[in-house]
Amino acid sequence: SSQMKAHTQAKSTQVSRCAVCKIDLKGRFVYVDDDTARLLGPGKEELFGRPFLDFLAEDYHEIVERILSRRNHYETYFEALHLDLRRADGASVSTFAVVSPSISSSS
Repeated sequence: SSQMKAHTQAKSTQVSRCAVCKIDLKGRFVYVDDDTARLLGPGKEELFGRPFLDFLAEDYHEIVERILSRRNHYETYFEALHLDLRRADGASVSTFAVVSPSISSSS
C-alpha cells in the first residue's frame, strides 16, 4: 500500500550515518571524522582534545565513565548503548553508540 511505502521511506531517512571518533584514556577526543564533527557541531579541530563528556547529556556521564574505565582492563570487548548527546549549539541528539577499544601495535 502507499501508506506502507511512505512509512518505509520515512523510516529509511531516519537511519543515521556511522560517525567515528576515538578518545584517549582521559576521555578526550584524539580522532574525529567528518560525520562526528557534523553531529556535534564544532569543527574537527575544535573537538580535538576536548572531553567527550562535554557533549554527553549528564544522565549518561556515570554510565560512560564506567564503560571507559573498563576498557583499561580488557584487550577486547564492546558495549552498545543509547546515548543522548549535546551539540555545541545545545540541541540534543539521540544516538546509538558502540564502544570498543582500539588496539594499536608498533612495528
